[in-house]
This record gives sequence, structure tokens and C-alpha cells, in this order.
Amino acid sequence: MFWLRVALFIIPLYAANASAMVFGMLLKSKTPLDFGVNFIDKQPLLGKGKTWKGTFAGILAGTITAVAILLLFPESTSFLAENYALAGFLIALGAIVGDLLGSFIKRRLLIKPGAPTPILDQ
Repeated sequence: MFWLRVALFIIPLYAANASAMVFGMLLKSKTPLDFGVNFIDKQPLLGKGKTWKGTFAGILAGTITAVAILLLFPESTSFLAENYALAGFLIALGAIVGDLLGSFIKRRLLIKPGAPTPILDQ
């Protein structure tokens, strides 16, 4: 039962993170989420890789994944959240916001986009 709960929590999260990257590239997204603004340290706020289309696609994909899980396995989701669709949206949103925060921190530490960073990229 524990691992089922973990899986039901993680699947929308992974769907959101993976979809943001994939759809950001497939949709040929060019508008960065930070509009190219630099922070006070003269480094990009988030970087070119974080785009509006990728952000919205990631949140939408995580939410759709949660709704699909809810429709396929309604009894398995009821113990995790009363409204699993809303929980899936919040999980997807949290995954994307967490990724953006990680990107912000990496830019402050002068770590190049895409470079692996322990803890931030877990």
C-alpha cells in the first residue's frame, strides 16, 4: 500500500517534469519564462530553457495524467486525496515550480543549464 501511494504521488510529478522539457522543445518555444531578464548578479533569472509553453505543457500533462489515473483507478486514489484531480494539478504545479527554483539557484551558483547538480536535480 505504501508503494502504491508513492507511485500515485510521483507519476503526475514525473509527467509534469518530462513534458515541460519535451513539449518546450517540440513546440519550438522561444519565449523564456523570465523574458530574458537578468538578476542583480547579471546572470539570467532562470535561463532560456525555461519557457512559457514548456511550463504550461508540463502542468497540463501532469494534471491530465492525474485525471487519467483517477478515471482508471478511482478506488486507488481515494486514500491519497479526496480530490485526486486537484491534487494532481497541485503536484504538477509543485514539480514545475520546484524545477524553476532549482534553475534559479543554479544560475546564482554559475552552474550551466543542463549541468547535473546533486539535490537540485533529484
